[in-house]
Amino acid sequence: MIASIVLSALALARLAQAAVSPLTPTSAQAGSSVTLEWTADPTGTWTDMTIELMSGSNWEMVQVAPIASGINGVTQTSLAWNVPEVDPYSAIYFIQYTINNGQDPQWTTRFLIESPTDESTPPVSSIQPDGQTIAWGVGSLAGAAGPTSSGSASGSVASSAILSSSSEASSVMSSASSDASSVASSITSSASSVASSGMSRMSSARSAASSSASNVFNANAASGAEKVYVQAAGVAAMFVAGLAML
Repeated sequence: MIASIVLSALALARLAQAAVSPLTPTSAQAGSSVTLEWTADPTGTWTDMTIELMSGSNWEMVQVAPIASGINGVTQTSLAWNVPEVDPYSAIYFIQYTINNGQDPQWTTRFLIESPTDESTPPVSSIQPDGQTIAWGVGSLAGAAGPTSSGSASGSVASSAILSSSSEASSVMSSASSDASSVASSITSSASSVASSGMSRMSSARSAASSSASNVFNANAASGAEKVYVQAAGVAAMFVAGLAML
């Protein structure tokens, strides 16, 4: 029983040691070459190692740039690294070592990357989110849209969205202009039709009024003539009666 416990403890100890042990660069200058070093994995399992330049807090680490992949961390214990230009130049960077696509991460402590002219600024944060007094900050490659490749992708999506919105706005404006032209044409046609109908009705009204006036005039004239005839007949009758009395 005791022997089994001892063997289990040894097995756990071996598993706990199944990793490389990164060594931290003291500092690095952008544009220079620095040797990254680590002690080999004693169990022989770290044969597919990935190395990345990182920044950020202990709780939210951000990749700044990939460094190497497919490294055999058992037979190889160092790597020459060309230090990139970053933003900001500050003591906020560290190296991350992982195996098998991001498993079992191991880190150096944070170190300074300074400009090619030896310039740098202090870290923007001096306390970690959990309260530890460890300075940190978020960096990116100089001139990059963001600290990771996802930042560039976001910029591309935003640009496509803007172009799409612009195209849609242009299409809407064109459609609105076409609709406005159709409405204006329809209104003009309707107004012309109404005006033409109005003129026709006015002409008909005038013709009807003229005809009515003519009929009234003729009727009045006929009535007047009839009255004159009756009056003349009466005068003639009176004249004949007078002659008879003589």
